[in-house]
Amino acid sequence: MSISFQIASLEAMTLAFTFDSDEAAAIGKIDRFATAIGVPAARRFQVELAITQRGVRNVTYIRYAAVPKGTGNEKDINIIDLPAGEFVRFTATKEEYTAFADGAMRTTLDEFMKTNNLGYDMSKVFALAEPIVADGVTHYDIIMPVKRK
Repeated sequence: MSISFQIASLEAMTLAFTFDSDEAAAIGKIDRFATAIGVPAARRFQVELAITQRGVRNVTYIRYAAVPKGTGNEKDINIIDLPAGEFVRFTATKEEYTAFADGAMRTTLDEFMKTNNLGYDMSKVFALAEPIVADGVTHYDIIMPVKRK
């Protein structure tokens, strides 16, 4: 794995999100919501949180859609306002993204954070991964909010 972490500043955005242990269900919920409020082509983000217990990998699939500020919550859909600020950004292949979800990058990421005097800011989101398809290959643009120590 040769991930290159960068520090980036991003503008504020409002996100609708949902989660489920079934990936298709999570995708369906966020797609239906985005279509219902008139933003079917909204930017989409995702995160998988994986825990392996007794050799079984359990995943919670979190799906996000960028929505207009002021959008209200609905059943199974929550809204958060992600403030502008600094983020750690990196690009990952599908395999690297899965390793990230499984926590395999934790040591390398912690070293980068320490070297740059940064702390994790999980007050709104842990991370956002935006799938990008280029030439038929999917990679992920991943951002994680951080704060200066």
